Amino acid sequence: MAIAWGLSRRTSSHHTEGYQFYMQRYLTSITLLFPNYKLKPNHHYALHIPDILLAFGPLHGTWAFSMEHIIGRLQSLNSNSKIGWSTSAFVEKDGINLPLYVGEMEQTALSMFCRRASLIRLVSSPRCPKILRRTWTSISLQLNLPDLDTKVHRLHAGACSLSANPTTLPNDVHAALVICISQFKLPSPSSFKPLFSAEAYLCPQYQSDSGELFSSASHSEAHSLVYYQQDSGELCPGQIRLIFRHFTWEAGRFKGEFYVAIHDFVPIEAPFNNPFSSYPDFRAGIFRNEPNHLVRVRKISSVYCHANSRPWDNTSVVMRAVDCRF
Repeated sequence: MAIAWGLSRRTSSHHTEGYQFYMQRYLTSITLLFPNYKLKPNHHYALHIPDILLAFGPLHGTWAFSMEHIIGRLQSLNSNSKIGWSTSAFVEKDGINLPLYVGEMEQTALSMFCRRASLIRLVSSPRCPKILRRTWTSISLQLNLPDLDTKVHRLHAGACSLSANPTTLPNDVHAALVICISQFKLPSPSSFKPLFSAEAYLCPQYQSDSGELFSSASHSEAHSLVYYQQDSGELCPGQIRLIFRHFTWEAGRFKGEFYVAIHDFVPIEAPFNNPFSSYPDFRAGIFRNEPNHLVRVRKISSVYCHANSRPWDNTSVVMRAVDCRF
């Protein structure tokens, strides 16, 4: 729970107090449960994170994961035993001027990083031509181009890779889509067919406004586990079966909307005692290990955040909301 408060995308005194409370309880529990264990310097450092949060904002802007990722990638490169060549520059060590060596690998990696950074800056700029941005979005989603600090294909909200041709939705998904559309649109006789058409364009993954990447279960099981907002306003865990874009005829033109076909996880019924009910900040519950066979269709904007799933026993799992915006 301390990690959840510390890694929030927002910072306030309320967040720092929540982090401090749970971190102190964690360290106290260690000393009580393991009296012979000696705390490490990192445990002391963790108590100063509230000061860092208030001074510098969310930890995502100051942590070293980006540099660690760079080091890991450089270590995996094949240098072919080339140590480089001497330059005109020198470095001083122990009072001795030593020549500075620059290797081919360093120059290649630096050039690659600069090219990628320039490309991302170009296509992310509001001055970038729309045709270039749309072209790059469609191309990058088909490639595996993980960048050092971000994903190259995560350039703007709504980025996705649609199927080239429309697909007929499964009967149960189409029936759920009709129910979903009927809640906020009243079709006229002339628009009934395009409004409730079973044709849609499938999308294996979709990036939300908050930057989260959601996927269908067949594309990525981990990214298909989500919490979404029900009609009552409550959050419910589920698994995304399909992501698709459905077009309707409105005001003399076709309008596209993204939807998800989702299966709910059913909570364990009473009198089962949920041990997580006493810890609301943990935002976890125990559910049946298989989602409900009934499918719901919702606008993709109703998907709130990702979910973590861990086995609890042979028939149930622990579902926890991975929400960095609370």
